[in-house]
Amino acid sequence: MSNPCGKHICVCPEQNAQIRSAYDHLKRLRLQPGDILLMPEGTPFEHAQSLHAACSKHLRFNVPIAIGDISTAHSQELLALRESVKAGPLGLEISPRQTGKTNRLIIKARGYLADGVKVRIVCSKGLESFFKAQLPGAYVYRDLQKLPDDADSADGVWFYDEFDWLKSAVVRSNAYYYSSPRFTRKLGSAPGDDILLQLLHAKGGHFERHYWGSDMADLLHEARLFHSPEEFRRLYLGEFFE
Repeated sequence: MSNPCGKHICVCPEQNAQIRSAYDHLKRLRLQPGDILLMPEGTPFEHAQSLHAACSKHLRFNVPIAIGDISTAHSQELLALRESVKAGPLGLEISPRQTGKTNRLIIKARGYLADGVKVRIVCSKGLESFFKAQLPGAYVYRDLQKLPDDADSADGVWFYDEFDWLKSAVVRSNAYYYSSPRFTRKLGSAPGDDILLQLLHAKGGHFERHYWGSDMADLLHEARLFHSPEEFRRLYLGEFFE
């Protein structure tokens, strides 16, 4: 269905259909980040609000809801909303070592696999077997491996493990990124070809950072002895600006 807000517009069931029925159609609709769900003219606002919450929770990304003719009243507003939804990746985490980054990646990826979504993992060479064992059914690629012809499609979700250390990491709107910083940057510098700064820019400066949930005093004391102050700030504090 062509429209001024993008090529993906999904029409929900008729007005008198129950929210639960529409929810059951989610997989068939194959919604992607940035898609808009169009409700028939006259649909009660509370129905649209409930469907928005159900879709967003199930699919794990924001699903804008429009009521009526998308080509008229709200076209510019919805276009801006679509672009903002697609502006950045699904998730960006920059955390210190040994804080559970890879475990969080695996948990998130398992959720998508359970919902029947195609999952692709990009990792450092030598970790392919580990991820294949942890995520049966996922497509796993090592760094710099040739990707399939459909790699740039919006089908499925990508996960980049330690993306700042990968040479083949690229910015995708349908991807999650996890890493400790590889080097320190100058605050305020342009992203250029720096993948971490590109992602930070795409996320509007927002990212997640996790620390330890237990006593790590001995580990951190040892790390201070074997690393320079700059290395310690990067690897064990997660700091990436000078």
